[in-house]
Amino acid sequence: MLLGSCGEEQASVLRGPDVPDDWPQEFTLAFFMGGDAAEVVERQDPVRGYLQEHLQIPVHLHLATNYSAVVEAVRSQRADAMMVGPLAYVLAVEEANVEALGIIVADNGEQSNYEADTDSVYFSAIVTRKGSGIETLEDLRGKNLAFVDPASMSGHLAPRNHLIKNGIDPETDLNAVFAGAHPTVLLSVNQGRVDAGATMLGNLYRLEREGMVDFCGFREGQIATPEV
Repeated sequence: MLLGSCGEEQASVLRGPDVPDDWPQEFTLAFFMGGDAAEVVERQDPVRGYLQEHLQIPVHLHLATNYSAVVEAVRSQRADAMMVGPLAYVLAVEEANVEALGIIVADNGEQSNYEADTDSVYFSAIVTRKGSGIETLEDLRGKNLAFVDPASMSGHLAPRNHLIKNGIDPETDLNAVFAGAHPTVLLSVNQGRVDAGATMLGNLYRLEREGMVDFCGFREGQIATPEV
């Protein structure tokens, strides 16, 4: 899905006077849709506007339904850049010959500035409904658990690895499914469609701010420190 496209007349208007002759006519940024398209576009439009202002050429948004499709858009040159998580980036390095140009910093209400020496990680969370009876990872055995996407670091690889390290095999000890998006994981848990879900912690904070879920807190002693 390509959004923000325009005709040649609009492109010439947006093209800045100081743009070099060999500069591209337009720029396309690909990212994982991960939810309602209109909502995602609204949330990402400031990024598009920032790039358009500084590149001085029209910038379009390319929405993909999964991380693999984002990588493929760059590999096939249907997109010039992408916004992805760590795991999808590693895949893109191997498949699409990309390099990282910047780091996205999410403001969860407590932190808005990135410090390279101290803020080199972000967190994944396994969530359940309060009163579900699930109080430890061991209680997840035999339960329905929603991951986000196979190529999601915080919504699949990190929690999967944590479960395996604690003796729980997602393939045999859980009924695991992929919900397709971070918000969908939390809403599925909240609505009782699954017993638990794995997602980026920042997603939990965001949906709480938007009034879509109630965040009751952490189970004491159940937060694992990141490993580098």
